[in-house]
Amino acid sequence: MRKSFHEIDFRPQHAHAVPDGESHGNPENPLLGQRMATSNVIGIIPGNDPDLSEEVIIISAHRDHLGQTPDDIHYPGANDDLSGLAATLELARMFMQHKGENKRTLMFVAYGAEEQHEMGSMYHVAHPLPDFPNENIVLMISIDMIGLGYDKWSSFTPAQLNRYASTWYEEVYNGVNDDSDDYSHEYPPEKSGTFSYDAGPFGKIGINNRVFGKAEGIPHYHKTTDSWENVHFGPAAIVTRTIFDFLWKVDQDPRTHAKP
Repeated sequence: MRKSFHEIDFRPQHAHAVPDGESHGNPENPLLGQRMATSNVIGIIPGNDPDLSEEVIIISAHRDHLGQTPDDIHYPGANDDLSGLAATLELARMFMQHKGENKRTLMFVAYGAEEQHEMGSMYHVAHPLPDFPNENIVLMISIDMIGLGYDKWSSFTPAQLNRYASTWYEEVYNGVNDDSDDYSHEYPPEKSGTFSYDAGPFGKIGINNRVFGKAEGIPHYHKTTDSWENVHFGPAAIVTRTIFDFLWKVDQDPRTHAKP
């Protein structure tokens, strides 16, 4: 991940070490219940607006999957979540092309241990980086599984794509806490303390968030067939560009502010 950041001239500034942890078993995830150590890899593009640069937008995906199990079964994780990680890297590259124009600080995070009940993102919320407290976060997005389920996007017109970006933006601005469509949603605060996406721990403390990805009804989920041959790259690229347009609206509009 660090090498990928360097290849787009984007320097990772933090390696957020997450201590060994243990999570409870689950039949759909053979790695749950095992102890592990991981880290969050974080890169930052500083904001440039004197009034808004302290506000932070987090763009994230998770860099782990089930991987190699103790029984020597290999789960590639191409859609879950290499598709989201590739989108996050592409968004970092796109914003680097506009470096100096972003008003707010952009934080790109590759979270570890998402498959272990979001240990990486929970640790981030509990231990924010000193210069970037949680109260300064205007938005956190989690890109998780955009490699399947978006085939219709190949037929969308530019006007339709812009409508999605604008709707997502307005929901962030208006504080809408609901699904806007079949392709993204805000993760609402939960009382149980268990989450399905890295956005969950942030939503729990009231931070604006957005999840991009589809899991329900998607083939190959947590299966050995989740390989690159089964990822639909064209639609994923269109979704990524639309996410960029959405983030640009959030970054550039002075109305959006982090919650006090």
